[in-house]
Amino acid sequence: MSQSLSDSLDRTAVAVRPNKVHVAIGAFVLAVSVMLVIGALLLPRDMGYSIIGAQAFPLAVALLLAVVGAGLVWQGMTGGFRFLPSGADAQASPNRQQWQGAGWVSAGLLANALLISQIGFVLSSTVLFMAAARAFGSRSVLRDLLLGLLIIVPVYLGFTKGLGVPLPALIKGWI
Repeated sequence: MSQSLSDSLDRTAVAVRPNKVHVAIGAFVLAVSVMLVIGALLLPRDMGYSIIGAQAFPLAVALLLAVVGAGLVWQGMTGGFRFLPSGADAQASPNRQQWQGAGWVSAGLLANALLISQIGFVLSSTVLFMAAARAFGSRSVLRDLLLGLLIIVPVYLGFTKGLGVPLPALIKGWI
């Protein structure tokens, strides 16, 4: 029993070298969170009838991003990111599926940007949702379009009616 305990302690006592790339990625995420804080603090405090003010959401996002960044820096300092494939499992270059996924997301973003003023916020965002779902391997276009609508309509109403944030028309020509 004592032998296995000492073996375990010997393995944990081995010095772990920081992974500089992973530390740099975490530092970049922390820097983005700092930029969000600065941007949020530059927003005017009194935005009319809003209860919580314009700074609340950017500051909340910045806080969560800072937590993620700190975690990434810590993992980088203690040997590198966890749960990444290593050795023979790691791929040196992106495979075809990864390129296709990036293509679907890029096409969805481009379609959203081009269509938002033509067909409205909800329909263009639904197309973006469908493209993103396809990028993650979904093959059911109709289901993805329906799910997109079920998600995007409440988001639209929450922002426009609940928070008073002006977004492009719900569906151009209708609302």
